[in-house]
Amino acid sequence: MSQEYIALFMFASMMLMLLTGQRVFGAIGAIAAIAALALWGGTGGYDIPFTAAMKLMKWYPLLTLPMFIFMGYVLSESKLADDLYKMFHVWFGNVNGGLAMGTIGLMVLISAMNGLSVAGMAIGATIALPELLRRNYDKRMVTGVIQAGSSLGILVPPSVVLVLYAMIARQPVGQLWLAACCRG
Repeated sequence: MSQEYIALFMFASMMLMLLTGQRVFGAIGAIAAIAALALWGGTGGYDIPFTAAMKLMKWYPLLTLPMFIFMGYVLSESKLADDLYKMFHVWFGNVNGGLAMGTIGLMVLISAMNGLSVAGMAIGATIALPELLRRNYDKRMVTGVIQAGSSLGILVPPSVVLVLYAMIARQPVGQLWLAACCRG
């Protein structure tokens, strides 16, 4: 079988698995393991998926991910994000659009604390969105404020995205953080 047919078969199989509702990493991993077994048989086909999985699990930068997830959990359970939002409301409350500015500050701060912009957006959607809508802010502006503030958080150290990118690109993390802060 030629390489083109193998690639076409792998792509079609992956799309079929994705259409059945499988997770992306599961679909890619399963197709890769099946292709390794089909191409190299029992001698090397069993070792390749196992070795790749173990190599990934031993990768040093992945140690940061559970810690950031734990930090986001602590933020949500301790109600610290609520207190931070009240603080920004007091600071910017008298300025026109002050609550929106405070929301951007909160999103950047929370995203920087837990290293993930998605977690900042989730916290912002549960805390800031109802409060801003209650104060008659425009819905489109509110969603834009929450998205912009949380996406700025990945530029602020410590960022999971920059840590992972530094390890993939084999570049110093500190230099990437300086580049993100100075160019962002």
